[in-house]
Amino acid sequence: NAIQGFAEVIQQQLFGPTPHEYRALAASIAADSAHMLAGFEELDRLVKLDAGALELEAGECDLAAIIAMTVGQLEAYTGPRRSGFELDQRDDSLPVAMAGIEAERLVWRLLATLAGATVPGEVLRLRSRQRGDTARMTVRLPSRLADLSDEALFQALAEGRPKALSAGMFGVGFALRLAAAEAKAAGGSLERKGDRLRLSLPGLTRAAMAHSQGEGPGSGQSDGT
Repeated sequence: NAIQGFAEVIQQQLFGPTPHEYRALAASIAADSAHMLAGFEELDRLVKLDAGALELEAGECDLAAIIAMTVGQLEAYTGPRRSGFELDQRDDSLPVAMAGIEAERLVWRLLATLAGATVPGEVLRLRSRQRGDTARMTVRLPSRLADLSDEALFQALAEGRPKALSAGMFGVGFALRLAAAEAKAAGGSLERKGDRLRLSLPGLTRAAMAHSQGEGPGSGQSDGT
């Protein structure tokens, strides 16, 4: 925090004029510091989830909508490379017992990690389905990850050269372990099934989700007084 703060002071010239070269260097240091802080926050999150010391925010959301939104957001990276995801959503909505912000974080972490591991022209099939009381998202692994053993996949380290879209400072394996821990904390799972990853989350009936969203201030009926 101190390094990042001092770099921002130099970059913004809060103590007076600063040569352009120093401001450019300070901007780079501030960005690297922010990246490191984000990485350590994720490490802390994984440790707490594994220890059962952190509970995810409760709530409900539409997993299908979040998947579609995330795939769309990633097109800024995947589009020019002709890579990305072939989306197959049989159900218009997939209500799950997980707060929207938590589901967005989980789905982004998982899909951004896989998108960053694709080679140009590689498109991964992604399916979402309701299976009984469970919502499932199944996605094919990129070719460079599909040949890894389960242990190697979940231990894969960060590459030395930076990429426009990366799994974070600790690499693919860490990102997948964190996603698995988040899924488990939500009552679901993230499993490797051959050349695919399968995310399972506890589902809600559409009626239950609609009832939950309808509750709250002003939603009840008048008591007639």
